[in-house]
Amino acid sequence: MIETNYNRIVEKIREINPVSYDRNRNFLDGSITKLSPYIARGVISTKMVMKSLLERNFTISQSYKLLQQLAWRDYFQRVGQHYKNLSTENIKNNPIHMVNLGLNNSIINANTGIDALDDGITDLLESGWIHNHMRMYLAMLHGNIFKTDWKSGARWMYYHLYDADWASNDLSWQWVVSANSNKLYFANQENINKYTGSNQHSTYLDCEYSDLTLQKLPSHSSIYSEFEFISEMELRQNFKSKYPKIIETKDFEFQTENSVVVYTPYNLDPLWRSNEDATRILYISTNELIQRPMCERTLDFIFSLAANIHLDYIIWGDLSEVKNIQNVQLIVKEHPLFNFENAKVDSRDWMFPRIDKYYPSFFKYWKMAEKELKK
Repeated sequence: MIETNYNRIVEKIREINPVSYDRNRNFLDGSITKLSPYIARGVISTKMVMKSLLERNFTISQSYKLLQQLAWRDYFQRVGQHYKNLSTENIKNNPIHMVNLGLNNSIINANTGIDALDDGITDLLESGWIHNHMRMYLAMLHGNIFKTDWKSGARWMYYHLYDADWASNDLSWQWVVSANSNKLYFANQENINKYTGSNQHSTYLDCEYSDLTLQKLPSHSSIYSEFEFISEMELRQNFKSKYPKIIETKDFEFQTENSVVVYTPYNLDPLWRSNEDATRILYISTNELIQRPMCERTLDFIFSLAANIHLDYIIWGDLSEVKNIQNVQLIVKEHPLFNFENAKVDSRDWMFPRIDKYYPSFFKYWKMAEKELKK
């Protein structure tokens, strides 16, 4: 069961060893942090993790790789501020190799013929989380080997992930298929064996990199279908049964002179404005769930994290439908997916708040970040 208690989540930050992370982070059994679900949900921040490392006297050199990976997440969020349609539009390039649509049935059924990847798909479906290397492998298989449009694969993965983050997920998929990078990402069977601990041979990925796209694929890998997500309406009805406190926005009216602090699935920070006299609501957006479906398990995780906050209401629907909303002061944390008229907007907790412009590559962003680290 994934942890949802705030104090124990914070304790996980204090247990991180960046030296071990640097040594073996790319291996499936490596010393990774598994903090991404809490960062994605805004319970903790990349800045909070960085601060903890430095306060425990790890040097910049010892923490370098972990800080760089945390910065990747911030970088993707910054790109998301400038490209709000990144789930549907290519950022840099328009690759022509992805000629298929839908989702390959061998991925849906964890029957790709690559044992480690099938295990990874099974882990994703059962646990809601997989290693970043596995995410890249699956995106590579879907987009570059099966030559299928990245959007369907990214939407499928987002649906199942506890740490489903629109920018990190979709921009990573774009990076793999060269829509957000300058070349396609590939991994052959030797690479997969090395980092997953598998020992499989004689597969369609067991070849030199130059021959990867020339291999004969299994016959069942030519079958595509539309993945069936649970509908927003069904999800809403299921959760109204499980959580009686949920009120639909069309049935809700603010009756308060307090400011209204609005939490979302991307901001569940229990310390945010916690000492203020305010009405606190968790807002579940119908439109957002239609555009980017989540499975029940992920939404259950979100509701469990929200239990760390002293909420007054949980409202589901379209916030603009709420009666009397024009007469209250809404307070929100900035996020491109949640824009409210006349709201007071707080900044997110960035590692490098002054680096807020768009950079076309991560390493240009990181070059600026390194200057900030040296100050």
